[in-house]
Amino acid sequence: MRKELLFALLAMLVLMMAGMAGCTSDDDEEDEDDGGGGGDGGGGGDGGDGGDAEAPPVDWEMTLSGHIDGKTIKLSEIVELDDIIHEYTAGSNGVNHTYVGADLLALLQHHGLGWDAGFINVVAGDGYTVTFSTFELYFKVEKLEEDPVILAFKVDGEWMSDGGEQTVKIVAVDYKSSFWIKDPAEFSVDPWEVEVNGETNVTISIVDIVDPARFTQHEFTTTEPSIGTTEYKGVAIIDLLEEAGIPEGAGEVKLYAADGYSISFPLYEIEDNSESTQPIVAAYETDGEPFGISRGPFRVIAPDDEYEGDETNWFGQNWLKNLNRIVVD
Repeated sequence: MRKELLFALLAMLVLMMAGMAGCTSDDDEEDEDDGGGGGDGGGGGDGGDGGDAEAPPVDWEMTLSGHIDGKTIKLSEIVELDDIIHEYTAGSNGVNHTYVGADLLALLQHHGLGWDAGFINVVAGDGYTVTFSTFELYFKVEKLEEDPVILAFKVDGEWMSDGGEQTVKIVAVDYKSSFWIKDPAEFSVDPWEVEVNGETNVTISIVDIVDPARFTQHEFTTTEPSIGTTEYKGVAIIDLLEEAGIPEGAGEVKLYAADGYSISFPLYEIEDNSESTQPIVAAYETDGEPFGISRGPFRVIAPDDEYEGDETNWFGQNWLKNLNRIVVD
């Protein structure tokens, strides 16, 4: 009797445990189904754009003008350019915000800004205009390692257009607040210029300098210890000086780079046109390619510079980069 009762109790216990296991399994399957449904919904939302940037609520656009092809830039395309998008905190009039936007110089280079561009004019809707030097924009980022000037489209995590006052804004750290233009109406590009101060003051556009109808174009080869043989093309400094006239009694020519660095030559060296020497030139091509913004667009090349000391010590300080001003005294 006791054995029968014991077996009965064991049988009931086994049945109860089996029932509990079945309930747990069903519950787990339901939980997994719920999780799977939620996961599918989340995955659909995250992958809806295929990894693309979030589309702006307002698709601002602008047509570029001046010394650049008349291309139209659109905000919906700008936000896709991950390589040139920056985020940083900056302030104007004592108030700091976190901005997201595209590097202005890189943006225009992406849309065809050429090696010979000198200035970017940002025009507000009312016609107010500020001007950025392409060299300054380059130098600020590449040499000083500072934040770039950006065309911002988000502020403090929100689209600017959500605020209703603007869609994009120029954010220019280290510039006056007057450079922070809301919803610019135009980007107009001007070519690089060289200012020449002689008897008179003249400004000569790179468009004219590279024109063989205006100036004789010199092509020559130099051999430098560090890089070997190189071909250059450019215009003689004396030809540019003659556009402004050489004052009587002048004896020195000073050449300035865009960053303010300068070098000097005796006037007689600049004027030397003997057949045995190459003129000192404002070169704009090296081995058939333009110097570009990092070293140009003009670089002073003095082909007949001599070695100073041993042949590894090239008199290279006379090969000034980014020429933008010539002064004769």
